Amino acid sequence: MIFVSHSYEGLDEVLLTKRGFLNEKDPLKRLPDQYIHWENIAETLPKLISQILDKNAPNKESNYFYARRLLEDMPKYEVNNLTAENERRRAILLLGIFAHTWVWLPYVSGISDTPEQFIPKQISVPLFQLSEMFARPPVLTNSDLFDYNWQQNTSSGEINIHNLDILNGFVENDAEKYFYLTFLVMTLKGATAIEAMVKIQKILGGISFISDLILGELKTHLDVIVESLEEVRKTLAQVFSTINKEDWFNTVRWFSVGWNNKNIFPNGVIYEGVEAYKNQGQFFFGPSGFQYPILQCVDAFLDIRHEAYINQVNSRLYMPSNQVKIINSIENGPKIRTFLTEHRIGDKNFSVDANSNYKSVVASYNNCIRQVKNIRSLHFGVAAKYLTKMMKDIEDKIILTTGGQQDDHEHLLKGIINHHNIQIS
Repeated sequence: MIFVSHSYEGLDEVLLTKRGFLNEKDPLKRLPDQYIHWENIAETLPKLISQILDKNAPNKESNYFYARRLLEDMPKYEVNNLTAENERRRAILLLGIFAHTWVWLPYVSGISDTPEQFIPKQISVPLFQLSEMFARPPVLTNSDLFDYNWQQNTSSGEINIHNLDILNGFVENDAEKYFYLTFLVMTLKGATAIEAMVKIQKILGGISFISDLILGELKTHLDVIVESLEEVRKTLAQVFSTINKEDWFNTVRWFSVGWNNKNIFPNGVIYEGVEAYKNQGQFFFGPSGFQYPILQCVDAFLDIRHEAYINQVNSRLYMPSNQVKIINSIENGPKIRTFLTEHRIGDKNFSVDANSNYKSVVASYNNCIRQVKNIRSLHFGVAAKYLTKMMKDIEDKIILTTGGQQDDHEHLLKGIINHHNIQIS
């Protein structure tokens, strides 16, 4: 563990592991034996769903009803027997997969014109109970599918996308595997950037005068952020070469969607047996790019505000508490941009020698801004390839991104990119 204590007022101690946002221990691969039925269903469903969605496979309807029956007959286990956090993390992943399968399979399979509008109690009750333990909504999140859903295929060596596999998914194709693993590796690659941000804010919070030594340290840490973000960008670029866009768009995308869209879920989704909801339908987002912690931290650190900021804030309700704590800490900490543009931190004002290393620090800050824009522009390209162009080729009445947005993802992404042109002159 890396503990970084801030001396400035208003910020708690920030906790980072050697993997940044990720737990130092690998995710649990299986639940205790008493939960064997959950594990068996999680292993069987991808095979069934792949056959159901295969246009050339026989017995589509019989496989569909078999999959439904597996979920209908599933025993409702007592989640209080799951005492370790890694057990609870795995359980909420499996139950989230079951819930999303139950809701979306009728529509994606073509058996029904609409998704299911309720979740049966054998899934909804334990899912809700676990979500209460983690103080988040009872729906799949980025963290479930990315952070707690992988295993390393080799016992040693650096973790990278080529020696990893996912533990569980919805279908049997590489599109799903590499989609999840891409964002996992991006989080790993961004760990050094987060650590550098925290170190810079520690320096800014403790300084009483400016020296070339301090400016040199700030530049060094900013350059680390640039290098780390370049690794994030390279990882995201792998999407173009490793993920089949048709497989992703026609299968993986659907099961990652939540039920916040009122046109499709006019009364929300009912969680049967969950007394807290009083039989009222609920509207929840599913996994979304807004839940990606690295860019939230970068925006907070560089003081980038865009029209999607409120989406980022709302998405924190779906994120693990340790990730939210780090984001909030950085967001509330001393701003490097304020220091460079106004020469102040809080109520402290500084004079900066124009002949010092100040200009090189500004240049490094601007490189950070450019790198963020590069990542967001690449993300826009990915969205155009895997969503926008694919949407034009179909006449589907339900068009959703994984974040649950209807048709406006292109405008939103363009708006975010355009707000990154805030380099310091």
